[in-house]
Amino acid sequence: MKKGSLWKFIPLTTAFVMTMAMADAQPDTTRIVQLLKDGSDYLFRPGNEKNDLDSALFFFNKALSLSESIRSDQWINATLKLKGDVYLEGNDLAPGVACFQQVIGYYHRKGDRRGEAETWARLGQCITHYNLTFSAEKAKCYEQARQLYHLLGDTVNELGAYKNEADAHLWSRKPDLAEKELLEVVEGLKAIHSREVCYTYDLLRAVSMSKGNLANEVFYTMEMLRSIERADAKDGLPSNGGLYATAGYTYAKAGMWDSSLLYSRKGWEGIKASPGDYQDPYSAVRLVVGGLLHKDSAGAALDFLTAAARQLPPVTGLDSVMIETAAGKCYTALGDYQNAEKQYVKLTAFFDSHKAMERDRAFSQLYLEMILSMGNFYLLTHRYDRAEAYEKKLRSGVSDLVGPEQRARLERFRSGVDSSRGRYAEALRHFETFQHLNDSIFGVQKAVQIQELQIKYATGQKDKDLRIQAGDIQLLTKQNQLQEEQAGKSRIFRNMMVAGLLVLLLLVGLIYNRYRLKQQKNRQLEVKQKEITDKNHQLERLLHENEWLLREVHHRVKNNLQVIISLLKSQSDFLHDKAALAAVVESEHRVYAMSLIHQKLYKSSNVSSIGMPEYIGDLVEYLSYCFAVSGKVVFELQIEPINLDVQQAVPVGLILNEAITNSFKYAFPCSDEDKITVRLLLTGDGWLSLVIADNGRGLPPGFDHRQDNSFGMLLIGGLTEDLEGTLQIETQHGTAIHIRFRQVNTGAVSQEGSREHGYFNK
Repeated sequence: MKKGSLWKFIPLTTAFVMTMAMADAQPDTTRIVQLLKDGSDYLFRPGNEKNDLDSALFFFNKALSLSESIRSDQWINATLKLKGDVYLEGNDLAPGVACFQQVIGYYHRKGDRRGEAETWARLGQCITHYNLTFSAEKAKCYEQARQLYHLLGDTVNELGAYKNEADAHLWSRKPDLAEKELLEVVEGLKAIHSREVCYTYDLLRAVSMSKGNLANEVFYTMEMLRSIERADAKDGLPSNGGLYATAGYTYAKAGMWDSSLLYSRKGWEGIKASPGDYQDPYSAVRLVVGGLLHKDSAGAALDFLTAAARQLPPVTGLDSVMIETAAGKCYTALGDYQNAEKQYVKLTAFFDSHKAMERDRAFSQLYLEMILSMGNFYLLTHRYDRAEAYEKKLRSGVSDLVGPEQRARLERFRSGVDSSRGRYAEALRHFETFQHLNDSIFGVQKAVQIQELQIKYATGQKDKDLRIQAGDIQLLTKQNQLQEEQAGKSRIFRNMMVAGLLVLLLLVGLIYNRYRLKQQKNRQLEVKQKEITDKNHQLERLLHENEWLLREVHHRVKNNLQVIISLLKSQSDFLHDKAALAAVVESEHRVYAMSLIHQKLYKSSNVSSIGMPEYIGDLVEYLSYCFAVSGKVVFELQIEPINLDVQQAVPVGLILNEAITNSFKYAFPCSDEDKITVRLLLTGDGWLSLVIADNGRGLPPGFDHRQDNSFGMLLIGGLTEDLEGTLQIETQHGTAIHIRFRQVNTGAVSQEGSREHGYFNK
């Protein structure tokens, strides 16, 4: 329950013991202090070993006997509370509550309501929330403490007890009651301007998580972060590491990986500063690694994990499990399958030796996450029997997986297992469920973005109102100044000649007329400014909506192309004609080349262009995997940092797919020096040069691609025409395809509508 962390009441207990020892330094008192210290060392030792609890109980019993012999109520009460804590730590509820009840009875007889309230609160804190049968007793303790604090007029501690009571109701699976109570706590904390309202928002986030409401979970996370910022703007909070880590966890479940990575890093920095305050300090590390892996930065993720383990070495077995799970994912993403499997073998041994901990919900979720990671690893390495074995283990524990992001990964894993075993109908059903869950994640992201825009608009409107008020005040000030000037001039020229009075009246009339004209122009400018501001807000709103729609289009296109690939894979299993099978496989590769482009577009912050170094690298890795030539054929890539519009990226991808596929199929005699070179360079004259070359057998003498009627050459030629480029093929020392074309401006849309998707017309 609390091993490896320092509770808030432990320093208070230590201070109490030291104060009593200094006030009454008798030999018996000194002996009691030493016994309590020895027992506390065993009680608060990391882990939950029975031998430690038995040793702690031995020392506390001796301290209690000695305290009773000197008839010291203070030492008796202090010892009874620690003794009760030992029983509760061992999940022995009845004797633990009985020890605390003796102390509560003492304070009740003395009429000491504060001592009684604090003892009820400490009893509730000692009762574990992992055992659901204890939840009702835990809630009752906090309710008693809350009522006593109310009688004392102590609003701060009353709200704290009410929050803990709601937390107990949450653990006893009463989320609606817990949410109602926590909302009342929020209102109370706001009324007294408490800095600690963020902790209540964190519990509301947990309530939404238990109810499966991801949108509300993200909303309460945002409120928690805003309350942290307001508190930090004043005096700050003692430690925000755990709160930032939970924010990163929520954003990860919603698929908002940039926000997840930001707050997970902040959480890790806070946890490093005071690691003893957290039960699972490596949760933030696991989230940072996951965020980096989703950004295709496996090397950076492994470096971060290694540094984190060095900065804060693991203490418990669960700490090591989190590190090894994250390391296995990093090695898998890097393609180092040997080291990845070593990490997973360690995990299997640990979980097999800790079966009794599966009743712990946190342990169970970590176990299921590890099973899912290992299943995907064996699916990736084509060991389908092992992958299916891990899929069967997941069936009994799916209810412990939380959030659509985890469930989406599970459905995708099941689709892969069913497809590998020939169960294509089940594979498609799981794939459709994966798409549905993935779409729901995008729905939550869009709702959060709209909410942020509304907050931004409301803030801007308030600033605008303040500016208008300031302008009105300035205008009134000027008007008062003019009136004072007029009054002064009237007094000065009152006794002047009639002629002078007429001149003064004429001057005042001219000044007033100019003032009226200026006032009228100011009103016109204010109206125009308001129109411009409204149009800017509309354009901003339209821009965000268009960007979301464009991402959604690329997302849908990518999903549809993935379905086509799945159908082509399924169809290939029923073909016996080698030529037909080869045609289907080649079509699958071409569709994947296009699918990869749309995947890059909807995941990228720039939805109008694709970075060629990353795209070509992924395409080459995919083709190497499909033809099982990884390590046999050396790739030499020389790709400059060039971004291409989608109308050029698709033909380039299809040309690369066709040329590299032909090299794998026809070029090589399988020697140790087989090599494929791919270059995409920007030449000095403003053209792009694309070269795909191999050192294989080469084409027959006298080969002319313009006279060749094969589908591959026709496709390459047609795609080169789409690029408005030139094609040249060399056959010396292998085969080299040279294509030159001009880069389309990625910031503008082509005016030739017929060429926008020309690659579909070939």
